[in-house]
Formats: sequence, structure tokens, C-alpha cells
Amino acid sequence: MLKTQVLNAVKAAKSALSDLVVTVSHVQRGAAVHVPGTAPTYPETLTDVSIVFVKYESKEIDGQRVLASDWKGLVFPEDSVNPLPNDIIRVPSGSADLLAGDYRIIDNDKTMAGDTVALHTLQLRKL
Repeated sequence: MLKTQVLNAVKAAKSALSDLVVTVSHVQRGAAVHVPGTAPTYPETLTDVSIVFVKYESKEIDGQRVLASDWKGLVFPEDSVNPLPNDIIRVPSGSADLLAGDYRIIDNDKTMAGDTVALHTLQLRKL
């Protein structure tokens, strides 16, 4: 019963944040393909994800683990994606306050409701 209430609260939060949601690409890289004499290449799997970007508060920034240029990314579970550290979030140009380009996922802090992921809170760093 509590699990259902938590998941419903997250759905309500997503609808309240609807104006702040940005559609980006979640990039998962496969194993490196190396041809002697050339730089390695990585096959990529792209998935569209809705994300809300939030700046870290000054008290959260320690200069080593969390940098002033890092962002939080809130990803709701409806996107059925499992962002992992070292995956990439690719932001298109013209998206909110963020610079277009690639952001590496440093950490994925999952908020759980029982055995179900209610929210992914990503730490993102510009590449």
C-alpha cells in the first residue's frame, strides 16, 4: 500500500514538473572495437529519455566528488531505462539552461519504493 502511494506521488511530481522536462538521448556504449593503427570506436545504443535538470546547492558541492559544474538529472521510471555510471546523456542544442553536448553519468542514486525504482537521480558532468 505504501509502495503505491510513493509511486503515485512520483507521478504527481512528474506532472507538476512537466514544463521543465527536457527530452535527451541516453547513450549506452558497447565494447570497444579496435582496428590496429586507429583509435578505438564504441557502438552506441540511443534511447530517448525525459529528464529534469537541477543545479546542486552550494552546500552539496565539495569540489572533488561534486563539482560546481555538475548537474542533477531526475529521470522518471516510465522511460524504462536503467542509467549506469559512465553512460552518457546527450543534450540537443536549445535545451533550457544547459549547454548542448554530452554529459557523463557519475552516479545514479535510485529512489526505491519496495522493489520498484520510483526515481533515478543522476549526477551529470559535462564531457
